[in-house]
Amino acid sequence: MSEPVTVMVFSHDLGADAAVMRDVLGLDCAAAGGGWLLVTLPSGALQEDSALPDEAHQLYLACRDIEERLSGLRDAGVEAIPASSGHGPAASFTLPGGAMVRLREDRGAF
Repeated sequence: MSEPVTVMVFSHDLGADAAVMRDVLGLDCAAAGGGWLLVTLPSGALQEDSALPDEAHQLYLACRDIEERLSGLRDAGVEAIPASSGHGPAASFTLPGGAMVRLREDRGAF
């Protein structure tokens, strides 16, 4: 059985970023101090995309239905744009505090 993963996201607006993570994406999160937000992801929600040729990390939150997630983001006033992914539908969005988040549909991850 997989364990949840906790990631740290730097934020210039912890309250607004926590609201998007919690209320729109349904993720548990807490302020860690120094501008960092701890976000707990369910098993299978964090993925990497090794199909992209650059040397930067490409970490994605995985979801079952990307259109449903994008609709929730739009309803919350968060703009998402299509993104390149070697593994199916993907998008990127910027949290109110400035951090970019990538989202990819992967129904088999859950």
